Amino acid sequence: MSEYFATLLFWHWWILALVLIIIEMVAPGFFLMWIGGAAAVTGLVTMIAPSLPWQAQFVLFGVLAIASVVGARYYFKRNPIE
Repeated sequence: MSEYFATLLFWHWWILALVLIIIEMVAPGFFLMWIGGAAAVTGLVTMIAPSLPWQAQFVLFGVLAIASVVGARYYFKRNPIE
């Protein structure tokens, strides 16, 4: 399984981001959009630094996903949609 992860490229992350955003459009919950954004940013970082190991890519994705969801919840709690 780790052989598969070792071949992760930036476009894998962008496909994941696209799939998550499409799922968010079909079944809105206002949650997957932020995780999709984290996947897109992870893809951008992987494109800039292609030698980034897959473990670091997953850690980066996890940190970005948690930060984006927490940040969005904090923002929308302070600025509710009317």
